[in-house]
Amino acid sequence: MHFLSRLEHPCMAISASERAFFERLGARMAELRKSQDITQVEMAKTLGVSQQTINSYEVGRRRIPEQQIERIQRLPRAQQRFVMQVIDTVLAQQGR
Repeated sequence: MHFLSRLEHPCMAISASERAFFERLGARMAELRKSQDITQVEMAKTLGVSQQTINSYEVGRRRIPEQQIERIQRLPRAQQRFVMQVIDTVLAQQGR
C-alpha cells in the first residue's frame, strides 16, 4: 500500500518502520517547537487541533493526516517554514 494512502486512512495499521518514522518525526517536531518557545497548546490552537493531538503526534501515537497538511498550507509563511523545517530534518535523518 502506498504511504500517502495510509495517511488518508489513519485507522489502518502501520509497519514497524513507519511507526519508527512517525516517532522520529514527532520527536523532531517537539524539539523544534520547544526551541521556538511554542507550547503544545499554542501549536494546537494554530493548527486547529487539541493539545492532546499535538502530544500524540510528538510521541508517534498518531500520524499527521492529509487534512492537517492542508491546514499547514493555510498557515502564515513563517509558521509554514517552521513545519517544513521539522519535516525536512526528519526526512534527512531517514535518508542516512
